[in-house]
Amino acid sequence: MGPRHSLALSAALLALASGCPGRSSPVKDPAGSPEATYRKFMLANLEGTEEKIKPLVIDQPGVEVLWQGPYPPEVAKIARAQYQTMEIIRVTQSPKRVTLTSAAVATELALVRVGGGWRLDASPIIEYRLRAKGHAP
Repeated sequence: MGPRHSLALSAALLALASGCPGRSSPVKDPAGSPEATYRKFMLANLEGTEEKIKPLVIDQPGVEVLWQGPYPPEVAKIARAQYQTMEIIRVTQSPKRVTLTSAAVATELALVRVGGGWRLDASPIIEYRLRAKGHAP
């Protein structure tokens, strides 16, 4: 099992352990909200395709590491169920930047307003994956 699979399994187990008990139906985030973009990214990240991830993130060096393949099916199934029902918490906010946290990742992630929508700054995830592959961020 490689670093990506270990991370995925750990994230799925953490999400299950810290999830919202009793919530079984998907959360409906307000359309166009930072939370909606965050949740879409988390779900797209499980599939690992450029087509689904690229429109949701800020273009930056190393971003292509985000679409280097899907999570293992058994991990993706567990994580998908959790991501659809997890609580997303606003940590900070301004008109052009919102910081969110959830059980999906161990760090806060920023979303910035780009045009009329929101894009996720995936820097912490990119840096982790590059280090796991033996590359300096």
